[in-house]
Amino acid sequence: MAMLPPLSKPSTITLTGVLNNSIQTLNFSVVDEGLQPHLANDNTKAYLVRTLLMDWADQPTFVQLLSGGGFFLSGFYAYIPPNQVPGYPGLVYDTVDVEGLGVANVDPNGVVGYQWARLKITYRQVNYPVGANALTLNMQFGVDCRYVPNTTGAKILVFPDGTSPTVPIPFSICVAKISVTLYNCSQIPSANFQPVMGGTNYPKCVNSNAMTIKAVQSSGGSYGGALSCAVGTLLFDGVNTVTRIKNGTWNYDVTYAMSWRQIPWTCELVTDPSSANFATWQPLAWNAGNTTTPSQGNPLYNPVNFLPLLQAL
Repeated sequence: MAMLPPLSKPSTITLTGVLNNSIQTLNFSVVDEGLQPHLANDNTKAYLVRTLLMDWADQPTFVQLLSGGGFFLSGFYAYIPPNQVPGYPGLVYDTVDVEGLGVANVDPNGVVGYQWARLKITYRQVNYPVGANALTLNMQFGVDCRYVPNTTGAKILVFPDGTSPTVPIPFSICVAKISVTLYNCSQIPSANFQPVMGGTNYPKCVNSNAMTIKAVQSSGGSYGGALSCAVGTLLFDGVNTVTRIKNGTWNYDVTYAMSWRQIPWTCELVTDPSSANFATWQPLAWNAGNTTTPSQGNPLYNPVNFLPLLQAL
């Protein structure tokens, strides 16, 4: 390791980040040349520049650890946020300019090797949470159209004159479309979402356990909102991934799409067996007579544990 030039007293910076799909904590000997804050009333315009001097050989690993990152550990999502400067909450590592100092050698291809590196690290506001949960949650409320069943002689719905409709009548119930995005994943978590994708026997899957989906947590510790999901009320609609290169390595943003309604997705509105003039929500099951579907008694949608998808919530 090259000796740092005697500009000032060296100090030690400890960084924790993701290397080779695992969490690593390393110490680096640096000379801290100071901070240049550029603050603004609008946080999106604020930024800070920190200048460090270090051994040239250390800077590639140092820069990679600045980014933090996400990965999947034993089926659950784990995340290390990007580096932050103490005393400036909300500003996280964005870019770095590296300047080589002190020529150490020149290889046969003319590539210069330096003794030291001066890093000018820029920290900015980002558009997603920077705490332990690097994800965003979005909800869009709409309606799901169902039909009031029509049975001969039944009077589930009636007109003022006492007569009933002769065809099924559509009506709407509230539905929430939910999207959850996990940022900076080091791999596409196919092992997590494949079990909830459905298949030949089950077109889709629902949650097998009650769970609460929480919106982004504020600095004061309170949540912007939460949605309680009883068993069977959360339907998995699919997954989308965005691929990008970060610090020379592949990274992925993974978005899960789900639908929620208060009534379990495995139920449909049918004529009440005990009274033809009433309707009731009843669970649907597959009939054993259809050889392409699961055995008789299995629900319309397969119940699966959704927690591995949303563990960071």
